[in-house]
Amino acid sequence: MRHFHLSAMSLVIAALGLASVNAAAQPTTGNYWIKNRNSNLCLDVEDESTEPGAQIIQSRCTRREDQQFRLAVDGRNPDLYYLIVDRTGQCMGPRRRDSMNPRAPMVQAPCTTQDHHKFRLVSMGSYYRIVSERSGLCLAVDGSSLEEGARILQFGCHGRPNQQFRFVP
Repeated sequence: MRHFHLSAMSLVIAALGLASVNAAAQPTTGNYWIKNRNSNLCLDVEDESTEPGAQIIQSRCTRREDQQFRLAVDGRNPDLYYLIVDRTGQCMGPRRRDSMNPRAPMVQAPCTTQDHHKFRLVSMGSYYRIVSERSGLCLAVDGSSLEEGARILQFGCHGRPNQQFRFVP
């Protein structure tokens, strides 16, 4: 019986060790360009718009202000983040009425404390899946497009490269 008890304890210790090795550090709060793994293009606000409702797309990384997003931690839950367009101070998220719908496009809108503006970052090595707190859906480049102007939307999480993003300081 003692041998079994030690083996079980060894498994628990091994599992805890594995968990700590696989746990990747989250990006710190601050400003980032968010680059898609599949296309190597950056998130951007369509037509450099400052208007609420402007769509988030991907485009060639130029380091313009409308491509820079401020990563801010939710004050109530440190595992949740807001992605704020630095130029406009507006949050990225789906329109509230579309917040549960797969394929809902991401737009900029005045920030609220509602869950459709909050995201979890799930590490995939040096890239992250960006998961909506409200819907559980992942940000994705529409159709795995490699083209500039492709929409960023939410979609069922599958972890392929069009759903993987790097935060570039």
